[in-house]
Amino acid sequence: MNLRCPIRTIALGILLAAAASAEPAIRLKVTAEIANIRQKPSISSLIVRQIPEGALLEASRKDGEWYLVALEPDETGTTSGYVHESLVLPLGEQAAPEKRTRIVERVTAPRPKPAETAPASIKDETPAAQRQTPPPPAYAAEVETPAVAPLRFSLVINAGLFSSAIDDLDDGAQGLADYYGYQLGASADLSVTPFRLVFPFEAEARIPIGGRFALTIGAGFVSASKTSLVTYDTTGSTSTFETTPGFSVIPVKVGILYSPVPYFYAKAGVMVVRAKATYDYHFVHDSFWADWTGEATAYGFGAFGALGVEVPLGSSFAFILEAGGQFGKVSGFEGTNTYIDSDLKTSTKESGTLYSYELKPTSLDSFFLVFIRSKKPTEGGVANARVAALNLLGFGLKAGLKLKF
Repeated sequence: MNLRCPIRTIALGILLAAAASAEPAIRLKVTAEIANIRQKPSISSLIVRQIPEGALLEASRKDGEWYLVALEPDETGTTSGYVHESLVLPLGEQAAPEKRTRIVERVTAPRPKPAETAPASIKDETPAAQRQTPPPPAYAAEVETPAVAPLRFSLVINAGLFSSAIDDLDDGAQGLADYYGYQLGASADLSVTPFRLVFPFEAEARIPIGGRFALTIGAGFVSASKTSLVTYDTTGSTSTFETTPGFSVIPVKVGILYSPVPYFYAKAGVMVVRAKATYDYHFVHDSFWADWTGEATAYGFGAFGALGVEVPLGSSFAFILEAGGQFGKVSGFEGTNTYIDSDLKTSTKESGTLYSYELKPTSLDSFFLVFIRSKKPTEGGVANARVAALNLLGFGLKAGLKLKF
């Protein structure tokens, strides 16, 4: 008895059944500006990846209105996720079977002759599938608008490098150095190094408020001081002057962020500032020495603006690079000045306001000074006295890390 034919027939049948049961891969093209890939087929599920418009995806199956697509593994190990059908377009022959079915239904459905007019009762009995386009699924109203990539709540921590314009504190240190040189009749380079660069640190929360807008709330800290040593060239004696002006600022910022395209944003807002101004002057001439130290605080307002870009580092992290600036002035510093020299037994203190003024020993000479005084300076040889200010103007770059939720 020959068993080869039955065996070949059975094997061929098994192969055909396996081929028929295998589900072909579904090729998809992203038609939205940003397509959210979610962990589960639900609008409330966690977003595991965001795919840009025009990207090609491959789905293994479709669950209702969601495609299960394969992903390149990331740092979390995620290799698959679900994308809604409103954000992608099937490619190739995936939609052909449904089209062919609708065509067969239209061909096989009874058609009235051209000369006949179908009564109303017959029109009412026409199947709904042939009379009107099926309504969109109820879920469509909950799906993200494909053309807009929604902002997410996020936290940003950054640090940077800012140019600084302190003005009065720098000018006061230089003025006192020049005044001592005038008294000593010294010829030397009396330049005091001004503030140029500061290093701010900031933390910021970004809260979506609709569309591509977000509310930003942040706080920061910057502190800096600059020490300069001047040596006077005097005959038969040694004289030096060391100055260390300094300041610290704690700004609290509130602003609006706008992201016109993915990974780029602009923001602007206002800030409330708590500032502290300090100075430390130390003069030595032979065996005589004198010290002035002062510390005062004040509150003020300012404004800021910035442009930034984001570089995604995964579904939850991004690198931030931001360029911007700020402006404003803080005045009305209140604090205490302490003075002591080699002839005094104890130090003397004077509480009051930080003033800037010109000291004019002659009609041709003028020196700009900054000290804390109990009242506005009006003594002889003083002119143009006013309340000193801290200039908040600055421009620079910041870089940091963004955590998205």
